[in-house]
Amino acid sequence: MTITRQDVEQIATLAKLHLSPSETEQVSVSLNQVLALVDRIQAADVDAVRPMRHPRDACQALRADGVTESSRKAELMQLAPETDGDYYLVPKVVEHP
Repeated sequence: MTITRQDVEQIATLAKLHLSPSETEQVSVSLNQVLALVDRIQAADVDAVRPMRHPRDACQALRADGVTESSRKAELMQLAPETDGDYYLVPKVVEHP
């Protein structure tokens, strides 16, 4: 299947899009590239591939869970203008009547 310039113009009209002649040509080329890719995918030999019941059936390669960063809490607390133990103190910005 090939998308012609007239097809693109009709689709643009239905979608209420205003395309210049160069945009119409560009869209036609792009859509034909997408359709060519779909044709290549459909032509792939998948006879030996067992269908999956669900994507979660696939096995995920796991890595060892290890610490990659150290705590910078003390260093960051020293940068704060005011602290109270483990908390940053900030000025009150909302007042109640």
